[in-house]
Amino acid sequence: MAPGGSTYTIQGMTFHSFTDADEAADIDAGDGSPATPGVVPTGDAIAPDQAGEYIGENVTIEGTIRSVRVGQGEPSYLNFFTPYWQGVSAVIEPDDLGRFGNIATKYRNKAVRITGTVQERNGRPMVPVTQTNQIKLAE
Repeated sequence: MAPGGSTYTIQGMTFHSFTDADEAADIDAGDGSPATPGVVPTGDAIAPDQAGEYIGENVTIEGTIRSVRVGQGEPSYLNFFTPYWQGVSAVIEPDDLGRFGNIATKYRNKAVRITGTVQERNGRPMVPVTQTNQIKLAE
């Protein structure tokens, strides 16, 4: 965990947060600025803030994972935005989580490319991830 970060559990769900100055500088300010500064999608990838325009389509989203929620018996989430409800997240169901290893360590604060079909859940875009080849660290 980064300095100033913390890990906590609420109702069986483990959350990882970060608060040091370098990480806090990258958090979306809520003013329309990109949640993933410095990451410009390459090739055919789209930016995380465009995912809602692609509901029902198979796309590759490139950006930085800002927070991770590891569910215990519940879905786990890789969130491109802070706070998470401002945009797209990748969702990993409990039966699939074991193939991914420690997703908090592997993906938090990392630039990634996630490929899958964008769905709308609870009024926001989500990309179900079932296979490890759907998530790649961006170069």
